[in-house]
Parts: sequence; structure tokens; C-alpha cells
Amino acid sequence: MGWASVMKSKPITLHRFLSAYHEPLIDTFARLAGEALAAVPGAKTIDAFVMSRASLRGDIVFTSDFEDLERLRKFCPGVCVLSV
Repeated sequence: MGWASVMKSKPITLHRFLSAYHEPLIDTFARLAGEALAAVPGAKTIDAFVMSRASLRGDIVFTSDFEDLERLRKFCPGVCVLSV
């Protein structure tokens, strides 16, 4: 059974979808996030973690909190932050 068939037959909530995804906090991410938190006044822990992880993978981050994440980009190069 393909993914489309599963989605049609059994609706999934956003909470259930996100709870199935687990991102391990490894030393590299934690260190980069900690450096960003220490250097950017008012930065939030989850924002620093998201940006550190995205930086190490070269990801794009879509956010409604553009200003906060953009301030963290100095410590997380390679991330493209887009406002939604």
C-alpha cells in the first residue's frame, strides 16, 4: 500500500505526524545551539536547536518567527530562513 493510499484511508493529525519524528540531540548540534544562545540575547532554546540542525544539513527553515531566527543565522551559516 502506497503513502497516498494510507493518507486517504486513515486521516493523520499534525500532532501524530510530528510525534512520530524524533531528532536526536547530538553533541555537535548542542554545542552550536549553546554558542548561539550565549551570543544572541533573547534567543529561544528551540530556535537555536532548529537553526543548528538546519545549519549542519544546509536546510531551509520556514517560520512565522522570521526576525528571531534571522538573528541566529550569524551562528548558523548555510541556513535559508523564509517567512510564512
